[in-house]
Amino acid sequence: MSLPIREAAALAGRLLLAAIFLHEAYAKLTGYSAAVAYSEAFGVPGKLLPLAITVELGCGLLILFGYYTRAAALVLAGFCVATAVLFHTKLGVRNELLHFEKDFAIAGGLLVNPPLTQAGLPTTVSFSAVVQNGGNVPLSAATYELTVVKPADGSTCIWCCCCSAAGG
Repeated sequence: MSLPIREAAALAGRLLLAAIFLHEAYAKLTGYSAAVAYSEAFGVPGKLLPLAITVELGCGLLILFGYYTRAAALVLAGFCVATAVLFHTKLGVRNELLHFEKDFAIAGGLLVNPPLTQAGLPTTVSFSAVVQNGGNVPLSAATYELTVVKPADGSTCIWCCCCSAAGG
C-alpha cells in the first residue's frame, strides 16, 4: 500500500474511532438527567457521569486529532471494557449481548492497533506530527508522539518508550 493511501486510511480510522466516543459524549451532555438515571439504575453513581463524558470527549478528540493516540486508546479500551461489564451483563438478551460484544471489539481494536499509528502505518496528518514539525505538516512518517522500539526478540513494542526494551 502506498504512503498516501496509508495516511488516508490512518486518518479515516481515527475519524471512525473518534466518532462513536464523541457522539456518546454529546448524547450524555444533551440528555444528562437521563444518562444519570440510566447509570444509577445499574448501581453506578451519577456523580461519575462527568468523568465518563470527559473520557469520551477528551480521548475522542485526542484520537481525532492524532495527539497522544496510544494513551487515549489505552484509556478508551479500559472504558469500553468497564462499560461492557457494568452495563451489558444480561447476555441472554440479544441486544445486551450485541452491546457487550461491541464494547469488547472496540477495546480489542484500540489495543491491537492503537489508532493506526504503529510502525508501518504512519500518521503524518495528525496534530502531534504538526506540533513536532514546527506547525508544518511533515513530509515523512518519522514523527510519532511515542517511540516505536524493536526489542531483542524482533517484536515491536507499540505502546510506550518506557518498557524494558526501551531501557525504562
